[in-house]
Parts: sequence; C-alpha cells; structure tokens
Amino acid sequence: MLLGAITLLVGAVLAVSVVVALGAARTGLPVLVAFLGLGMLLGSDSPGGIEFDDAELARNVGVVGLALILYEGGLQTSWRRLRRVAVPAALLSTVGVVVSSLLTGLAAQMLFDVTWLEAILLGAVVSSTDAAAVFATLRSTQIDRRVARTLEAESGGNDPMAIALTLGLIAWIEQPDSYGLPDLALVVVR
Repeated sequence: MLLGAITLLVGAVLAVSVVVALGAARTGLPVLVAFLGLGMLLGSDSPGGIEFDDAELARNVGVVGLALILYEGGLQTSWRRLRRVAVPAALLSTVGVVVSSLLTGLAAQMLFDVTWLEAILLGAVVSSTDAAAVFATLRSTQIDRRVARTLEAESGGNDPMAIALTLGLIAWIEQPDSYGLPDLALVVVR
C-alpha cells in the first residue's frame, strides 16, 4: 500500500510540474524559478507538507537529474558553433573560476570568521555557474549569439575546474602540513 501511495504522490508532483512548466513558459518566468517555487510549496515547512529527509536518496536523485540536464544541454550544443568561442570560454571556465573563487574568498574572509583556506574553499564551491540555469536562461532571453555561445561553452566546462579546486582545497585544509599551493596548482592543472 505504501508503494502505491508513493507512486501516486510522485505522479501527482510530476503532473503539477508539467502544468507549472507550461504556465512559466507562457508568462516568461524561467522554468527553474517556477520549479523552485513549486518545491518550496510542496516542502515540509509549507502547505504541501511533504516530508523528505532521506539525504542519500536526494543525492542520488540529484546526481541522476544533473546527468540528464547536462546530457540534454550537450545534445543541443553544436561543436561547430562553439569552435569560434572556444578560447574565451576556456579562459572563463579556468581563469574565471580561480578569480571568482579568490574574490568570493576575499569577501568571505572579510564577512565571516573563517581562515583564508576556508574562505577560498567557499569561493570555489560557489564559483561555478550552473549549466542547467545557463541553458534555461539562454533559451528564454535574446542576447548576442556569440555571448550566448561563450556562456554555453563556459558553463559546460567550468565544473571540472571548480571540482578540482574544491577537492584540492579540502585536502589542503584537512592536512595543512602535507599540502600547499604547489600541490593545489598541480591538482587544478591536471
């Protein structure tokens, strides 16, 4: 009986999601914003009251969802179109991530009571743009095509850089005597 109720609930949420997506498309509201609003309305502290406290399941669903979103974005991206913007996109997705991490880390150091490494780690975590958000935004806005293609390529390529920077900083924080700036640079360059 419990499996049937869960299946019915998931089906109802998916049906409401389709309606919300259609409504968002007609009104010009970004679909991601509409889905965030729906999620907040359905959550445990909202009228929906859906309790969801299984962190492992949430992580697994999130990983699968992210893979599908990135796969869909990759299918709609043409290498021929991106070839012209490869250099600026590569610079944004590498040097841009490092600069964003450092600037955000500087702000975090001034605002919070954290060490420099922890501040830069915070910067590394938030420095990568969300590919799904970029793809969705580019579909609903009218910006210069070269800029759109550059953002498209950058958003798909910045995640590995942010992940390498984050993992390197975590290792450095956990073992400060064993790691240093040269080790971090080696992790990021690889």
